[in-house]
Amino acid sequence: MGQNTRKRHPDVDTGWAWASLLSAFMVQVIMIGLILSMGVFYSDILTQFNKGPVLTGWVIAVNGAMNTLVGIGSGLGMAASFGVVAVYFDRHQRLASSVLTLGIGLGLLIFPVLNRILIEHYTWRGASLVLSAISLHSIAFSCVFVHQPRLKTSKSLADNADFSLFRKISFYIIVLHFFLLAGYSLFIQLAVRYASQNVGITAHQAVLALSSHGFFNICGRLMAIAFTSTRMAAPLGVRFWAFHVATLATAAGIIMYAWSSTLMAVLAWSGAVGFFVGVRWSFLPGIQMEILSPRRFATSFSYGLCAMGIATLIFPPLGEWIAVVASTPEAPFYLGGVCVALAGGAMILLQGVFKPKSPDNKAMDHMESVEEKMLRTGSVLL
Repeated sequence: MGQNTRKRHPDVDTGWAWASLLSAFMVQVIMIGLILSMGVFYSDILTQFNKGPVLTGWVIAVNGAMNTLVGIGSGLGMAASFGVVAVYFDRHQRLASSVLTLGIGLGLLIFPVLNRILIEHYTWRGASLVLSAISLHSIAFSCVFVHQPRLKTSKSLADNADFSLFRKISFYIIVLHFFLLAGYSLFIQLAVRYASQNVGITAHQAVLALSSHGFFNICGRLMAIAFTSTRMAAPLGVRFWAFHVATLATAAGIIMYAWSSTLMAVLAWSGAVGFFVGVRWSFLPGIQMEILSPRRFATSFSYGLCAMGIATLIFPPLGEWIAVVASTPEAPFYLGGVCVALAGGAMILLQGVFKPKSPDNKAMDHMESVEEKMLRTGSVLL
């Protein structure tokens, strides 16, 4: 009933819908670019306060954790942009979702270099003010969302929490996967500082590590989109193993980044991590929906992000502490790579314990509400 009403609405799948997509795309570019490029500030903040890498690591870790938890700061804006786009699209929802997620890679491509230029001209404090002003442009883009089809929902808090998930072993494995996957945050937050201090390249060259990461992240997502549109990707087992390979390749890339000794090696390994991260995040939503059902996907994904946010708060300072104790600057990347590899192992275990649903259950699970589609579209957020 709700879907039929939306299809008859003049704004769905029409000109205003595409205007909202462009605005949401720009919100993603700004918000993701700001969040994932915070590592560029690391060395300058460390030098300014001289409190050591462990305490300074908490500054970047808190920023990443708060935004990963979604609902605080930039995380709230990102989630809203995905949800609003889902409201505007029915027939072109998959295309709109794919286009929107490309903003993630574009933000990573642009903002690291921009951050470095701003820091050189205005110091890290002045750069923060300029970036704050840039982030305010998200408000202007979001104003396009005011003109939208109405959503009516009567779900209670208990319905949204879906406590029945806690009776499923597969749910706990997925949450563990998200928690361990936060090892990737060690790479994102420490890659620039490591390259400038241990590889022997300039600060301007070091930020290209994240830009390379962003460019190849776009490439990975485009390849995954193309692959999932083929008949070969239809079986769940095929997508599972493609996901496993991408996850383990991500882990290997993070570890090998620590062995970089030239600028080209930094760009190559950072790009490899970006490519495979893009691939694996493109596969995960479909796999998770097939295991826990589309009706439960939105809630389970939110629980997973919460676990990732907690781990993002823990891993970077822990990695820096290990590096100080062991006198090994590569230690955070080893820790991050191992955590991501264990996250991949958790999903291999999940594939082993997962039992496919019967056709009747699949048909029932296919009946999704509008708000569930909203969060499904936002599933490839990271």
